[in-house]
Amino acid sequence: MSDSYVWHYRLMNWSSFPYLRIALALSAGIFFFEYFALRGPAVIFCLCGVVILLVISENSFKFNPDRKSLIAGCLLLLLFFLLGGTRLIQRNEALDNQRAILESADPVIIHGRVNERLKSGNRQKYSLGVDYLSRDGKTIIPCNTELIVVFDQEDSLSGKYQRGDFLYLKSATRRVRTNSNPLAFDYSYYLRTKGITLQAFVPTGQHRPDTITQASDHLKAALSVSKFAQGVYARYLDNNEQKGTAESLMLGDRFLLTEKLYQAYSDTGAIHVLSVSGLHVAIFISIFIWIFSKIPDHNWSIKLAKLFALITITWFYVILTGLGPSVTRSGIMVSLFLIGKTLSKNTSNYNILALSAVLMLLYEPMYLFQVSFQFSYISLLSILYFQPRIKRLYTSKNKVINFFWDLINVSFAAQIMIFPYTSYYFHQFPLYFALSGIVAVPLVTVIIYAGTLLVVAEFFLPVFNIALAPVFRFLIELLNTLITAIGDLPHAKLEDIWISQGGLVLMTLAILFLILWLEIRSLRVFYGLLSIIFLIIAESVLRSAYVSRQNDLVVYDVGGGAIVDAFENGFYRTFRVGAPDEANTKFAATNRRIWSACDPIFTLEGGGAFCFDGQMVYVAGNKADFDTLACTENVRLLVVSGFGYNKPEPLLTCLNPEIVVLDRNLSRRITEKWLLLQKNSSPFTLHNIKTDGAFSLSACSNSSKPWEQ
Repeated sequence: MSDSYVWHYRLMNWSSFPYLRIALALSAGIFFFEYFALRGPAVIFCLCGVVILLVISENSFKFNPDRKSLIAGCLLLLLFFLLGGTRLIQRNEALDNQRAILESADPVIIHGRVNERLKSGNRQKYSLGVDYLSRDGKTIIPCNTELIVVFDQEDSLSGKYQRGDFLYLKSATRRVRTNSNPLAFDYSYYLRTKGITLQAFVPTGQHRPDTITQASDHLKAALSVSKFAQGVYARYLDNNEQKGTAESLMLGDRFLLTEKLYQAYSDTGAIHVLSVSGLHVAIFISIFIWIFSKIPDHNWSIKLAKLFALITITWFYVILTGLGPSVTRSGIMVSLFLIGKTLSKNTSNYNILALSAVLMLLYEPMYLFQVSFQFSYISLLSILYFQPRIKRLYTSKNKVINFFWDLINVSFAAQIMIFPYTSYYFHQFPLYFALSGIVAVPLVTVIIYAGTLLVVAEFFLPVFNIALAPVFRFLIELLNTLITAIGDLPHAKLEDIWISQGGLVLMTLAILFLILWLEIRSLRVFYGLLSIIFLIIAESVLRSAYVSRQNDLVVYDVGGGAIVDAFENGFYRTFRVGAPDEANTKFAATNRRIWSACDPIFTLEGGGAFCFDGQMVYVAGNKADFDTLACTENVRLLVVSGFGYNKPEPLLTCLNPEIVVLDRNLSRRITEKWLLLQKNSSPFTLHNIKTDGAFSLSACSNSSKPWEQ
C-alpha cells in the first residue's frame, strides 16, 4: 500500500470525528486569545467575515467536491476558533464589569450564598456567590459574581455556615493579590478561572445569616441530600481520617481530610479518587448499564425507558454529591454518552467526549484553564485510544488475571497522555501508579456502592446499616492503609521535575506523533517523532545549562517571617527570620528551588551576614547578632524583617547598604520610618515587598528575573 494512499485513507478516517475537530478548534481559539490577551471588537468582525466566506464557499465557488469540502471544513474550524475567542472576550468583559461593581475600598453590605467551604489554617474561609450589594443600606445593586470571604480567627459564628446558606456581611472588597514569588503557583489566576477576582476580610460582628432567603428547589434538594449523607457518615465512622476519606470519595468535600493522608494519595497517583468526577459517576452507573443490558430492547419505547432510567440514576448520584461543579460536568458528560449510545450504537466515543467539551467550553470558556478539566479530558482520551492497544499485548483465559490486567492497562493508558501535565503542574510523578490503581479502583468501586447504599438504607431501613456500617468502615480503613503503605515504599515518586512550557508543547507533540505513527505506520512520521524526542532532550539540556549559570538571590514574599535563598554555583543557602510555617515556605519557594536544579547547603535560622557574588549581604536577625557585627565593610544588600532587629538608623549607620529590602511583615510604623529616610535622599535603593512584591538580585546586576527570560 503506497504512502499517499495510507495518508488519504487515514485523513478520511479522521473526518469521521467532526466534534473532535470542532473541540480542538474551539479550545485553540480560547487558548490563543487568553495567552495573547486579545480583546476588542475586531474579533466580532472577523467572525462575521468567516461566516460570510463560509456561505459564499458553499454556494458560489465552483471547485471540485473534494476541494470545496476542504475549504468549507477549514472555514468551519476557523469559525469555531474565533467563536472560542469571542466567548472568552465576553466572559472576561462580564467578569471585569462585575468586579467594577463589587470592588470597594469602603465597607459595603453584601448578600450572597455560600458556595464552598475552603481550607485556610485557623480561619474560616468561603466562596460566596454574590446576589446584590448596597453602599448606603438602601439602594440595592444587582451583582452576579463570586467572592472569597475570610473571617477573623476568633469569630465563632463564621464556623457554623454551611454550603447553601445565605448571609449578609459588611466589608470592604479588594482584588485577590497576585503571587509575586518567582514561578510560584498563581492563586489569583486560579481563582479567576473560577470567576473570582475579589476577596473580603470580614470583621467579627459584621455578618449574620439570612434565614428568610432560600436556595432554588433543585439546589435545596441536593444540599439536603448531601447534608443527610454527611450526617450518616459522621454517625457510622470512627475518626476524622475515615470521615474525611468518605466525604471526599462520596461527596467531593476534602475539608476533613488530613494533610498527611492527602499527601499519601498524591504520592501514589491515586489523588484523582478523592475528587468526585467522571470516574466516580462512571463507576456508579456502570453496574446499572450492565443490569439494563440484560433487558431486551427490540423497540424504541423500551430503549427510551432504559435511557430515562439510566439518566435518572446518574443524576441521583450527582445530587447525592451536592451538585458540585466538577461532578455536574461529569453528569452532563455521562448523560451525553448514554444518549449517544442509545441513538446509535456506532456513535464514536471521541465524538461524545468532544461534544460534551464543546458545550461546556461554550458555557464557560475558562474551564479550559482549570487543571481538573484538563486532566479529566486528557486522561479519558488517553484511555480511549491506548487502553485497547495495551490490552491486546497480553491475553489470558483466567478471569481473575484478566481483571487485574485490565486495571493495570487502564492505569498505564491514562498515564501516557497525562504524564507531561502531571510533571508540569505538580513537578513530581508517582512510580507506583499501576499498583495504586490495582488497589484504589476496585476498593473505591465497592466503597461508592456501599456508601450510597448506607445513605439510602439510613433513610428507608436504618436497621440494615447495623451490618453494612462495619463493612463500609473496614473498606475505608483498608483503602487508607494500603495507599499509605504504597506511599511509604522506597522511591515512590520522582520529585523535583521541571518541565518548561516549551517542553510541555514538545512532549504533547511527541504523543500526537506517536498516535499518528500507530495509525499510519509511515517512516516519515516515525522520523518526525524521533526529531521531536531529540528536541525535547536538547531543550532540557540547554535549559539545564542556562540555569546552572544563573547565580541570584531571592527574598520571598511570605507571611510569618522572612525567607532568603542565595543560589550560587549549583547550590543554595537559605536564611530564615521569624517563623514562616512550612505551607507558606513551600508555596513561596519550592518551584523556584526546583527550577534552579541546585542542591541545598544549609538553612540558617535568625539571619546573618554572608557573601554573594563577592559582596556582602546581611539578613537582619537578632539584636545580639547585630551588636557583634564588625562594621568594617559596606553591605550590598540589607534584608529587614518584621521579626528581627529593624531600627533604621543603627542599621544604616553601621552597614551603609546599597539596597534595602523590607519584609512584608514589618509594622507600618517601622516601614514609614524607612520610607521617610529613603525619601530624604539617603543613598540607598528601597524595595518594599508588601507593595513591590518578591525581590531578586542577580550576580553583576541590581535586579532582574532570569526565570522570565
